[in-house]
Amino acid sequence: MKPGIRYTTTFFLCSMVTVQAFAQDHPPISGYSTPGIRQIHVSPNSSKFNEYRDLRDGFYLQDFRVDVLDPDMSGWFLDLKGERVLLDDQRILARVGHLGNRWSIVIDHNETPHRLSNKAMTPYIDRGDGLFTVPAPVSIFKDGNDATGTPSLVPTTGQMAINDALLANYLETYLRPVGLGTQRDRTTAALKMSHIGPFTVGLTYLLERRDGSRSTYGPIGDRPPRTLNIQLPEPMDYTSHEVGANAEYAGNHFQVQLKYLFSSFGNSVESLRWENIYFTPDAGRDFIATVAGTPRHVSGFGQRSLAPDNFAHSVSLSAGFDLPFESRLTSTAVFGLMLQDEGLLPYSVSPLGGDLHPDRGDGLNWNDPGKLPRTSAEAEMQTVRFDVEYTINPIPQLNVRPFIRYYALDNKTPIAQWRYVTQDVAGTNGDVDYRNFRRNLAYAYDKLKYGLDVRQYFSFWRTTLGMGYARESINREFREADTDEHLFELSIRTRPAGRLTLAGSYLYGSRKSDGYNYNVTNQSYWYSFERGANEVDNPRFLFANHPDLRKFDVSDRTRNDVKLSATYIAREDLDVTAAYRQRKDDFDSRVSPVAPLAGTTVPLPNPADAGAFTPGQQLGLLRDERQNITLNVHYVPGEQWTITMFADREYGRSDLRGMVFNENQRREPSNAGIQVPTQLGPWTDPNRLYYATTDEGTTTVGLGIGYKIVPGKVRLSTDLSLSRGSVDLAYTGYGSDPAYLGRDWETFQFGFNNPGAATFDQYVVNASVEYDLSENMALGFHYLLNYYRLLDWVQEPAGPWVEQVGSEFFLRDTSRDNRWGNRVVSFGSSLAPSYDAQVGFLTMSYRF
Repeated sequence: MKPGIRYTTTFFLCSMVTVQAFAQDHPPISGYSTPGIRQIHVSPNSSKFNEYRDLRDGFYLQDFRVDVLDPDMSGWFLDLKGERVLLDDQRILARVGHLGNRWSIVIDHNETPHRLSNKAMTPYIDRGDGLFTVPAPVSIFKDGNDATGTPSLVPTTGQMAINDALLANYLETYLRPVGLGTQRDRTTAALKMSHIGPFTVGLTYLLERRDGSRSTYGPIGDRPPRTLNIQLPEPMDYTSHEVGANAEYAGNHFQVQLKYLFSSFGNSVESLRWENIYFTPDAGRDFIATVAGTPRHVSGFGQRSLAPDNFAHSVSLSAGFDLPFESRLTSTAVFGLMLQDEGLLPYSVSPLGGDLHPDRGDGLNWNDPGKLPRTSAEAEMQTVRFDVEYTINPIPQLNVRPFIRYYALDNKTPIAQWRYVTQDVAGTNGDVDYRNFRRNLAYAYDKLKYGLDVRQYFSFWRTTLGMGYARESINREFREADTDEHLFELSIRTRPAGRLTLAGSYLYGSRKSDGYNYNVTNQSYWYSFERGANEVDNPRFLFANHPDLRKFDVSDRTRNDVKLSATYIAREDLDVTAAYRQRKDDFDSRVSPVAPLAGTTVPLPNPADAGAFTPGQQLGLLRDERQNITLNVHYVPGEQWTITMFADREYGRSDLRGMVFNENQRREPSNAGIQVPTQLGPWTDPNRLYYATTDEGTTTVGLGIGYKIVPGKVRLSTDLSLSRGSVDLAYTGYGSDPAYLGRDWETFQFGFNNPGAATFDQYVVNASVEYDLSENMALGFHYLLNYYRLLDWVQEPAGPWVEQVGSEFFLRDTSRDNRWGNRVVSFGSSLAPSYDAQVGFLTMSYRF
């Protein structure tokens, strides 16, 4: 028996014992129980069918409820109810208390599965505690085709073809099923006491467990595109605890509430460690590989940390005061503290460093935590929030509400200097690349928002007219810009006819940044000027991100948001509601050309490049638009009929501009070697700009019918829903020229193309007939039809950007680049594929 069922069964039995104890004095008991039996057919066995639920063959308890109440004698009461008992999506709720003393205890337990795949495959064996090994590694083809050769991270095209076949055969031999999915069990307990005059006190406790596995990554190797990639199941074994206490005083004109909350998160699997499947170790040590003849030290294992244990405290104080002129002042203050001090993993699991590079002076290898600037996270964040509102009616039918809100996050995590080993690889001299000399930045911000809302009430058509203004200022540490936004809103609600209600609102927002500092990223590097001055890529003393890039959360933005709704009660048996919303965000920041190399002290191969300008066209997200239309109809044509209909349409569109440029040539944009159209190119060339437009939409319609076949005896209910969605990505600009497409590009050469729309269709039919055998007993016959179709090029083993290499579990991008980084050993295609499902239910409900 799995733990969740064991806990639930114990809880259920204890609750029934409590019911029996109450029943000994014969208090009034009522309730119901609905057991059932079910038969399911799903083809194929797709995890999508049961993604967030647990439908299975055989006997089940659909729901039950027991109510015990004795107000005349002891005053005790007990409510106990459950849904889908002993299944993975069960819920059980119990409430016990005393009417006279006005106290109660509520216990709520619910479980939620999240099934990700029933068909995933992997060559890895879970050894527990985050360790994954393989039965045997692949013997990769070596240079020279003999035992003395050295494998290369950039093999020739011929060598890579041999390696592809070796890996495909390896996977065919060693692949095994792996379950992907999680189970969440959440239990809350709350005690409330309200018999101490105007005081109310309460205690709460939350226990949440989540276990299972989900898809994650495992890179080993040099920097992309030479990385050795693998998909792995990340083990999850999370436990969260929350303990809260609150006290409230409610007087006639003054109310105050004090709350405290402590939460803790624990992960019993602290790190993920996986074996390198690609290379065979030499004499029990890590591997030596080459890149263009330069030796690299490749680890036999990869390692990275998982979600760390952490703690948080929060104290809040809220108060409300009734003041003269029918006004009220409310305020809230919240103080928070978040702590995380887990031990840090070493830079690498590879034994290189001090012994191979003694001039470092520490004598430590990269797999020694002593090489880190500190051995634990020492992470600490403090938060504070203040809210104040004042509501007053200065004249009849006019309501005025000024408000101010302040929030600040203070990041007290120490900043240190690190020199990490990129993806468990380093040169055989034990050193790392100068760009790996990085500082962790303690990102923090504070936000101030204040404004005024005014509501005027008119007797004409029972109209309410609203106007509002707010200003929000955000100051950020280690970010490109601070922002200041003005928000204006108009709203109206009116009833031009007794049965018709109309409402609408319009919001306009204008956000401006205080100047965009594209060089703020240089604060994350700490290598010396001398070390990077003569390098081709110098992100600290030149620039990291393209100067024309604007990150959307700190860029200028203009927002227009419209909401409209109508409710029409045509007759007592017919009502119609409709709603429309459109939000448009424009991120145009009026970017102009800049000369990022002007005034630099970095030596430039061509001094004239100091005057080179960017194209001056904004990169990043340019526009984002969202629309939603809904319609609902409820109709009762007679005592025996009930009809409901609904339709919903969601649409979104986003426009993005990007640029292809060679980061290894950022200090020499005039270099003739990067001017070739099929190369990455310089950051100055506007012909290297490309555009991506994403259109996404979902349409859902539904119909529900209820019919009393024999009033008071036989009832029919049925509902139908149809959903269709699509996501379409379209490219224009550089790389989309037909001359670039359909060719076997090498190295930096490539072509963009439009992959076509990803679509899904789903049809769901539910039908039920219930027959009352007696006043207390009813039989139910139920049927579910579920049709789901998915067409998604991202999940397919072949498409515009990906193709199989001998197996759907070994993929490469269509450039057919001969470097390792364009290949991945995967779980397989369409992990939650299309399916057809039919489910039959038979239930019997008994009331007592």
